[in-house]
Amino acid sequence: MARQPSSDPPAVREDLCRRCGKCCYEKLRIGDEVVVTSVPCPYLDTRTNLCTVYAYRHRVNARCLSVEEGIRAHAFPADCPYVRDLPGYRPPLPVEAVPGAAELVREAFGAAAGGPDSLRGGPNDA
Repeated sequence: MARQPSSDPPAVREDLCRRCGKCCYEKLRIGDEVVVTSVPCPYLDTRTNLCTVYAYRHRVNARCLSVEEGIRAHAFPADCPYVRDLPGYRPPLPVEAVPGAAELVREAFGAAAGGPDSLRGGPNDA
């Protein structure tokens, strides 16, 4: 039987995190798909992959999700311990995998999304 991460106590869930930072990049829902962009959360230190406001992240960033919200929103990459063994979980796709996504991402995130090359090779391409 697959383990359900959302049923674990909060301390256990925290211990599952590898601190890779992959879930801290902006996502965009396009139809039935979620795409991950190369636009990091403004509070993510991209050198260390750590949140600079972790203790109060939900107060300063309304877009920051809890583990349960992240699972429902398909925010975690396929190799994330929170979802790795979760039956039926669909991870976010790279922008280039969804036709028309690059244009929608640029509209949604403006200059932060940059040009086409900045949308490739996002955090899930490790």
